[in-house]
Order: sequence, then structure tokens, then C-alpha cells
Amino acid sequence: MTINVTLSYQKGHSLAELSDLNLGGELNIQGLKNVGSISEAKDANLKCKQDLQELCLSWGSSGKTKSVVGAEILEALQPHSNLKRLQIFGYGGLHLPTWMGNNSALISLTYLRLSRCQHCRHLPALGRLPCLRKLEIYSMNDVQYIEEDESYDNVEASPFPSLEYLLVETLRNVERLMKRETTHMFPSLSKLYIYECPKLQLPCLPHVKDLSVWGCSNEQLKSISNLNSLNAPYLDLNDQVWCFPEGMMDNMTSLATFEISKFRELKELPSDITKLTALSDLTISDCGKLECLPEQGWEGLSSLRELSIDNCKSLGSLPDGVRHLTSLQYLSIVGCPMLKERCKKGTGEDWHKIAHVPHVDSSW
Repeated sequence: MTINVTLSYQKGHSLAELSDLNLGGELNIQGLKNVGSISEAKDANLKCKQDLQELCLSWGSSGKTKSVVGAEILEALQPHSNLKRLQIFGYGGLHLPTWMGNNSALISLTYLRLSRCQHCRHLPALGRLPCLRKLEIYSMNDVQYIEEDESYDNVEASPFPSLEYLLVETLRNVERLMKRETTHMFPSLSKLYIYECPKLQLPCLPHVKDLSVWGCSNEQLKSISNLNSLNAPYLDLNDQVWCFPEGMMDNMTSLATFEISKFRELKELPSDITKLTALSDLTISDCGKLECLPEQGWEGLSSLRELSIDNCKSLGSLPDGVRHLTSLQYLSIVGCPMLKERCKKGTGEDWHKIAHVPHVDSSW
């Protein structure tokens, strides 16, 4: 049974209406900014709703919640420990409830989403939730660390033991995932997505395979080399970076696909990109000031099968070493007028470098 409750005093709804309902499935409570009584939140008696699987609590987007009252209301809305999915939107309090950092209170939780809780400076001890597999955090600019608890010191107390998927978006002051980094943190994490978190530096995360970074900063570029199991990174949009840091590729030899997009000031690719012996698909797009590709080492890209160069208008030629890409099956050159001219079949100055490629697309 799925029940959606929208609090609106004009319509006569009240949290107390939930007290006698036998809830199951999903419960969506909106308009919590309108609740004026702590006792009303307690009367909802969510802690006794053992069949409730998913709970969504929303204050709205105005951010005008009275922080003290909002905190007490959220504290009173503690769900049963059987809850599997929890979402909190627009909460205006300074602190999230104590039950969120209690691994026995949320022992069954597998998914947590926190969005626009803009006044919160600290997150609860989420790393102690034993079954948490997916975590998403949006628009919390005062947060510095995803996990501040510094008491993890052994394998038995590994932070985030089950977390597989982590997304952080618009956390402009977040610096690290953990205040105190440990050897055994995030042992199950395989997918990491970062949007507009320019200060975030990445630790050693040996099992992360999929990485996407939007608004990638210099600091993040340097720390990406700590992720030595990457399979498919996507790096997007940085208007300050004109070259990648030296040695960035040293520990990324397992890459299968690599996409670099919207680095508008990037003038050259790192020479050590040619060390990526497992790379099969490389895409470089919307890098308007990119002037050249590495001259040497292309024979190292022995697995490269697809190369796409899109909207790189300053790229004037291909290096001679492209002739050594013997596994290359598909080459796409789009929105690169100078390069397109040089790669014309039979007549272009660079045609002899790519004549061995079965499929070449330079349609416009």
C-alpha cells in the first residue's frame, strides 16, 4: 500500500492522521514547514510503522523553516528500523536528527537522499549504517566532510561497509569524503559521481570503477590518480585548466573508456595518456583551445578501437604517431574544421596517418 500525504492546513490534513494507519510501501509527506506542533509529529508514530519501506520527508524549497522547531519535528519523525529508503528535502534545521547516525535505528536502510538541507554544517555518522548501498547528497554548501566520525581504526569498523554508489552535488565547501581517512574506508564503492564540488580531493578508493566529475578542479585532477581501478572516467567542464597535472595517468592503466569534455582552456593532453594500454575508447569534446595531441608513444595505445574528436576547433593536425594505432577501427572528427581538411580521404595532408582505419567519419 502506497500512501502520499501532503500537509496543507487549508485542506485539513494533519500528521496525527497517520497514527492509526497501517502503513506499508511508500509514505511521502510534503509541506512539513507548516507543522506547528511537536506533539503532532510525535502522534504520527512512524517508529511503530514496521511495514513502511520508503519514507520521503519534504519541507519545500523556500528554506524558511524555523530551525529549532524543524529539528524537533524531524527528530520526532523517526521511522521504524525496518525502513529501507529515506529521502529528506528542504529541511532548514542546523542539525540532522540523532537517529540518522544510529546504526540500530536505521539498520535496514539501503538508500539515503539528502537534498537542499542548506543550513546543516555536519552530517551524522552515516558510515556506520551497515546496509547503506546508495547515498546521494545535494546542495549542502556548509558541509566539509561526508563523514566526520574519526573513531574508525580497524577492519571491523570499516566506514561505509556496503556503500556501492555515491553522488555528491553542489557541496561547494566539501574538502574530503572523510575527516580522518582510513585504509579500509568505502570497501564496496564502485560508482562515484561529483557535480560542482570544486574543493573535494579524492582519497585512495581501490574499487571505484566508474567516475564522473562535472566542474572538475585542479585539485580533483591531481587526486584522480588515487583511483587505480578506474574503468570509465568522465571529466567535464573546467574553464581554468590549460593542462593536466604530470603523472595523473600513472595509476590509471586499467581504463577502458575515457571522456574529456568542455575543458575550454585545455591546450594540450598529457603525454602519459599514451600509457593507457587497456584504453579502447577515447573521446575528446568541446575543448576549443586544444592545439595538439601528444607526439610520441601512440604505439602504447595498443587496445584503442574508437577515437572521437568533437568541436576542438584549434586542433590543426594529427601527430604522426597515430599511424601506430593498429587496433583503431573507428575515427570520428566532428566540428574541427582544420583537422577535417587535413584528414580528407586521399588528398588531406594527414590522410596517410589514418588510411589504415576502416571507418573514418568527418561528415561536418
